[in-house]
Amino acid sequence: HQVGDVSFFVLDVRRYRDGKTLLGPAQLAELRQWLREGGESAATEESTTERSGAQVRLKVVVSPVPMTRNIGEEKGAVGTDGWEWFPDEKQAVLQWMGGGGEKG
Repeated sequence: HQVGDVSFFVLDVRRYRDGKTLLGPAQLAELRQWLREGGESAATEESTTERSGAQVRLKVVVSPVPMTRNIGEEKGAVGTDGWEWFPDEKQAVLQWMGGGGEKG
């Protein structure tokens, strides 16, 4: 989704989750591509063609579960519903967000 010059990628952490991944291979690849390019994901491309075509200046990744634990909480203290259970995937996403998209 895009509002003005801000583009949003809303993660679905329920539909593709399994014991090995939080995002699933297809969504992970789409996120990586979105971070590398102009901004809009394939899923929202049609809705943005009606907009003014503003250049993307800021990208926001929206995760419905926290990327960090609450301070003082042990791993799993609030269940298994977070990035802490998928450390390799979390590290890859953070690296791509920081511009190091070639690794992982």
